[in-house]
Amino acid sequence: MVDNSGNAVQAVTWTVEDGVQIDADVGAGRVPVIFAEGAKEIRVLGGTQSDTLNVVSTLPADIEGRVTDHRVELSAGAVVLEYADNAQFRDYDRALSFDALATGSASYSEDGFTLAPLTSGSLARSDAVSAAARFTAGQSGRLTVAGALF
Repeated sequence: MVDNSGNAVQAVTWTVEDGVQIDADVGAGRVPVIFAEGAKEIRVLGGTQSDTLNVVSTLPADIEGRVTDHRVELSAGAVVLEYADNAQFRDYDRALSFDALATGSASYSEDGFTLAPLTSGSLARSDAVSAAARFTAGQSGRLTVAGALF
């Protein structure tokens, strides 16, 4: 876990690359903070400025993402066990529903969250289970939260 929640001075751009390394950038370039290879869970607690989190994946498979309240969960690979209550959504004050997402959008913003590809590209909409955003295979994205909630 990286806890930067006490930082009230400067925004930090956090980068998690392939779940192996966590880097920080305060404007002078990416600096390795900790190696997390093999960790069951990676937690990055942002400061009070407009921190951003970049999740970079060089894996050929899709990355699945879920945003719940102040938590962002990203996973890759086969689903071998799934929580029985995962299809029920509670009334959260701030959440991404992706209801207004159109395929081909350069970015998507809703309730203070903005999701966009790191490089040129666009988002696609998937309605396989419910409205969701999807990157093309091999593409990485950035989730920005106004007010640095995560």
